[in-house]
Amino acid sequence: MTGRLAEGASKLQQHIHLRGLGFIVAGASSIYYGASIAIDPRYGTVRGIQILLQRMCMEGWGWVWIGCGLIAVAYGLLRPVWDVPGIVASIAPPLMWATAYLIATIAGASSNAWGSVGMWLSRAGLVLILMRATRTVSRGH
Repeated sequence: MTGRLAEGASKLQQHIHLRGLGFIVAGASSIYYGASIAIDPRYGTVRGIQILLQRMCMEGWGWVWIGCGLIAVAYGLLRPVWDVPGIVASIAPPLMWATAYLIATIAGASSNAWGSVGMWLSRAGLVLILMRATRTVSRGH
């Protein structure tokens, strides 16, 4: 059984590569985070993204994160030739959050929102770095 499991894992690794794994990790974390903010958002999150909450309720934003996460995971598993939608799905929610926290910081709406700006920007930046570093690897060149 162990040999078959190892063989299956090896085939999956050959199919996914590092780029696909990046999509899967980014997507899974977005799904997890989206579920948490849809079910029980933290006070600091609600306060820091007030500008977004003027457009849609927190549960709705949670579903945006979940939807983008599902898209990213699908792109990681399916590995289509053109994966820009997977990249956008991986970086759009954290960029929206970073922007909302930055606006809250500038407007003085949240005294500690500035701490979240860098964290969300770094999440999007790491995805972009990984996608850039693996763009030829994922195409088999």
